[in-house]
Amino acid sequence: MQEPFGHSEYGEQRARSSAQAFERMIREDAFFIMDISTIDEIYHYYVGNRQWKKAQQLLDFALQSYPASSELYYKQSRLYFDTDRYKQALNCLDLALQYSPLNTEYMFFQADIYTQPEQYEEALHVLEALKELHTHPEEVLIQMGNIAQACGKGEACEDFYRQALSLSPNYEEALYELAFYLESCQRQEEGIRLYEAYLDDYPYSHNVWYNLGMIYRSINNFDKALEAFDFSLVIKEDFLSAYFNKGMLLIEQERHADALQTFLNASSIDPKDVHILYHIAECYENLNMFRDSVRYYMLATKEDNSFFDAWVGLGYCMERCDKYLEAVHFYRKAYDIDKENTEVCLAIAICEYKLGNKVCSYQFLEEAVTNNP
Repeated sequence: MQEPFGHSEYGEQRARSSAQAFERMIREDAFFIMDISTIDEIYHYYVGNRQWKKAQQLLDFALQSYPASSELYYKQSRLYFDTDRYKQALNCLDLALQYSPLNTEYMFFQADIYTQPEQYEEALHVLEALKELHTHPEEVLIQMGNIAQACGKGEACEDFYRQALSLSPNYEEALYELAFYLESCQRQEEGIRLYEAYLDDYPYSHNVWYNLGMIYRSINNFDKALEAFDFSLVIKEDFLSAYFNKGMLLIEQERHADALQTFLNASSIDPKDVHILYHIAECYENLNMFRDSVRYYMLATKEDNSFFDAWVGLGYCMERCDKYLEAVHFYRKAYDIDKENTEVCLAIAICEYKLGNKVCSYQFLEEAVTNNP
């Protein structure tokens, strides 16, 4: 994994200064040696700024001074991988593994590289060896399952996930991967049984309750989905994703008052989340509470001035209140974002007509017809 050299402004300036010093010495063809920590700092500076050629030049130079550094070969391999040169990435990683043959991070990465040209058997061979070395073989089995899935080996994928779960029954990542795979195969009922069996043994996992709610929602069992979301929220009261998806489900069922309370609870956790603000406004609108709806739509556009749906919502609320001039103002904000939206063109045309601006109304009506003949 690439690690940042530092997040502070001072760290950024220091790295830039070190990079400039390196480039100057290269231009002058001067003889010099840098310590590994400085090389690491400059490398992350180049990679962070997507200066791939300079990063490659740095590593070529560094390997002259440290020809037995497995970490430098690993960095070089990652650099080739990030620029889609997989053969070179494998060659460099082979050199890294020669100097650090039991490095599990390198072996994980080697398997990742093999998956790009879909060399499934080679990737699997690496991970089989890694499984014997790793202190947590269930993590390796998850990677084997992911690679099998990416290469279209469905039965093997499922088998690896189940092996991981049998090795470590409370390993939630294995549970999620297996359940997601079953869902992708339209085997949702099996996924539900899997989650419920897990919850019999580990009933206080808010994430598992949440995922159970999501899978119930996918098969339109809304009562069970809401019940699962509620359990996840009892366990973790500030679980934003559970509030959000519960609210969306309540909107779909047209239970707008319940949805409103759910999104207001979510807003107390993250008061600036633009999507939460939008859905609060949407609930107020559906309850014909237009003043409150306008307030929250305005808050959403304040957080994101390009939020098309919020501008449309403002226009609609004003139109419902017979404030056609204000409605046109907000609809035009939406129109500026998406000029080919038929509904917005039609809404402007209607409001302009009610304001007596028939020529303008006709122009937007023509646009609506042009966009959707």
